[in-house]
Amino acid sequence: MMKSSGSNASIPGAEVYPVLATVRAVLSRQFGIGEDEISPGDSIFDDLGADSLDRIDLVLALEEAFGIEIDRDAEAEVETVADLCHRITLLV
Repeated sequence: MMKSSGSNASIPGAEVYPVLATVRAVLSRQFGIGEDEISPGDSIFDDLGADSLDRIDLVLALEEAFGIEIDRDAEAEVETVADLCHRITLLV
């Protein structure tokens, strides 16, 4: 999958950075993108190229990686890698 250039927005709050490393690793495996190519401001759909089926696989992989359950309603609100990190931080 090809990745377009995303923004270099940072994630507010230092507590998110340990989560970001794991999220990047999962995204890298799911989408075949280098971890260093994934920025917090990247859109999961526009920049990483995910579709609705990819979203389901991604959520399952993240739930397994973190030992959490992501609410399906909250999942729909996630647009960027930063959004995803924030949501996971609230659950771990």
